[in-house]
Amino acid sequence: MCHSLKKNNKHSLEKKKTRNF
Repeated sequence: MCHSLKKNNKHSLEKKKTRNF
């Protein structure tokens, strides 16, 4: 569960970065 959440968080961050870019 923790691992999945961490992965999801990373993905969200990357998506946000791309959107910002």
